[in-house]
Amino acid sequence: MPPVHPAHDANVIPASSSSIAYISNLSPPPTLLVQINGVHYHFVTVEEFERGIAEGKFIEYAKVHTNYYGTTFESVHSARSKGHIVLLELDIQGVRTVREKTRVTPDQGLECTYIFIWPPNEEELYVRLRGRGSDSEEIIKTRLQTAREELDAAKNEPHLFDFTLVNEDLDRCYIELNQIIAKLFPHLADRAKTVCERIAAKKSQEANGANATSPNSK
Repeated sequence: MPPVHPAHDANVIPASSSSIAYISNLSPPPTLLVQINGVHYHFVTVEEFERGIAEGKFIEYAKVHTNYYGTTFESVHSARSKGHIVLLELDIQGVRTVREKTRVTPDQGLECTYIFIWPPNEEELYVRLRGRGSDSEEIIKTRLQTAREELDAAKNEPHLFDFTLVNEDLDRCYIELNQIIAKLFPHLADRAKTVCERIAAKKSQEANGANATSPNSK
């Protein structure tokens, strides 16, 4: 079966192939309507979540900020049984947990490639979090502190990740991610190449358009 591929940042998800399945986490119900059940997460009550923990249903789970998040064995095995490549969004705790479970129980079929995607700097991350318009200033500060800790962990524990991408330019990061996919899955190489060429052509057109309208170009 195709392997699982945990990524840290869901802002750049390779959507170039239906062979890739993004697994939504289980989470308590949201306080904002912009998070849709079954799309961003699968929402369950805290009691249901904790019962799942006790029953060993999770590959990994964590309490982040004020909510539980987790990935079930069932969701991954279901996607893989359909021939999908599974993409998980994990925090640092999740990466450590999955790596340890893979080491201790290799028969679970959790062979993974780990990709860390991070922002160019803390200032840009703050701008992006503010731009979402979904979090209070207090939550943004908490997220920034979490990001600092995770960036430190990624730097101090380089063995945690197989690839590191800097999401400074979304298109560039998307191309680099597709290039990784092409290396990991040769049967997707042609499609990944097409996606990269399409993005490069779009950026070239945008650059030419900007030059054409620039006062200095006259």
